[in-house]
Amino acid sequence: MPKVDVVLRTMRDYLEAASDDEQVKKSKKPSSRGNSQFLKEIKQSPKTPVVEHGDQTLLERIRSKENALKSAKKNPDAEKRIAILQLLKKSMVEVICSHFGLKNVSGMNLIQLMPLVVLSCGQMNKKKFIEHIDVLCEVAPKLCSKDSFLGTTCLKLAEVRADKILECIDEELKKSQEEQLLYN
Repeated sequence: MPKVDVVLRTMRDYLEAASDDEQVKKSKKPSSRGNSQFLKEIKQSPKTPVVEHGDQTLLERIRSKENALKSAKKNPDAEKRIAILQLLKKSMVEVICSHFGLKNVSGMNLIQLMPLVVLSCGQMNKKKFIEHIDVLCEVAPKLCSKDSFLGTTCLKLAEVRADKILECIDEELKKSQEEQLLYN
């Protein structure tokens, strides 16, 4: 190491002062380090992954690429709405109408209705239940409505007839499925 009378404050100052020293020059080169063999063995990954096509023809590769693009373009909101409508059609409307009929009421508090529907329809949390009720009120606004007063939310049915509500749900389900097909 060279002896310098000037006080060196940074590493750069030291390297400039000791630029003729062989050890400093060797330490700057990555090949002179002890791990050069290790660096040679590491393979760098390419920026884009290499896809092995194997025995696929050009037409098959184009079709698989189009299918991948179609699946990427699917609308998750529309699929979620279709799933909600199918569950409403499958069991929820009948369960709701039967509870309204048993109690002989036209409106029921959602907090009271939720455990009954969840027990009959399967695992569902409060948020999903509210989403289903919102879609039901949106699909059949003349038959179902959601009202809030005094801090409670109630579901009101104009008529306790599951068949009329199911007709509205079927129409909306067909529209949603057609839109989904057009979207794809």
